[in-house]
Order: sequence, then C-alpha cells, then structure tokens
Amino acid sequence: MTGWYAAALRADISQGDVFSGVPFSTPKEPLTHLTKGSAKNVSVMWIPSEGGDVGVTQPKHCLAHYRMGHGIVVSHDCAIDKPNRTTRFLFAPLSPLEALDPKVQDQVRNQAHLAYMYLPAIGEIPESCVDLRFICPLARDFVDSFKRVASLSDEGRERLQTAIVAFFVTRDRTQKKDVETPMN
Repeated sequence: MTGWYAAALRADISQGDVFSGVPFSTPKEPLTHLTKGSAKNVSVMWIPSEGGDVGVTQPKHCLAHYRMGHGIVVSHDCAIDKPNRTTRFLFAPLSPLEALDPKVQDQVRNQAHLAYMYLPAIGEIPESCVDLRFICPLARDFVDSFKRVASLSDEGRERLQTAIVAFFVTRDRTQKKDVETPMN
C-alpha cells in the first residue's frame, strides 16, 4: 500500500475521514434510567427513574460512560451525501496502538486482526487502530462541531471497506465453505 492518507482533506465529509473530539459512549451497568427535572436554583437536573417501555421510539436517557478521542467515519458516502434531519454518521474510535498487548499490535500491523484496522501516525494522530467493535451513530449537527484532521486516500478507504466487510461477514478465514441455495 503506497499511502494510507490523502495529501489534503477531501472536499466534503466522506467515509474514511478522521475527526478529533468525537465522544464514544456506553451505558453504565447496571442500566440507570434518567428523567429530566429541575430544582430551585438549578435549571436542569437528571433524576434516576424507572425504566422506559421496550420498543418505544422516543429517545430515553441513561447514565453512561464516555471518552473523547479520534474517530473515523465508517458510514458509506451515499448516507453522507443525502443528509436530512435524521441522518446519523457512523464512527469507529481510533485507539493508540501502544495501548494493546504487543502480540495484538503485531497482528494489527500485519492486518491479521478482524476487530482492528491499522492506521499509521500522521499529524496529531499516533500510530493507531480502528476499533470496529465499537461503532457509534452521531447526528449530523453534532458531527459539524468536530474537527476533521485527516482523510484516507482511495487505497486507505478501500482497506477500510475491506476491514468492515471482513469484521461483519467473515467468520472463519482459514477455509471457504460452499453455500447451498435452495431451489424454488
């Protein structure tokens, strides 16, 4: 592969763009539901409440952990090109490669780990891995507040797409199995 990153940011936001300041959150266990309330001299406060109804489409609130960091857009460009008020961009977090076990670091560098995709250092981004296990949706308006710091090259985007397919589709990479299709 000749180069992971484009020489300059792409004209428009696209798959493979890296942003800084992206929040990645996970509900805190045990799940603690919250209801918006108020109190004297406090404009808004969150109060623990009973759980919401399952299947209700209104958003619910809960106590969550989050971390801010670099994130890469994994949404395909068709979803990004046609934004509307409900558009969500899918982001995967970047983690410094040095945070992983040395054996896993080697697998990631050799592109032999399904859950992580390698990214070399550039600018403010250290040598990293894209964690495909933790993809999060974020609203377009929210994304507009992040700083775009890099765009993948065409080759880098192709590698990202291959990594996404391998992560979500590949189960056993050591052998291919024929799939029988029932005839009607």
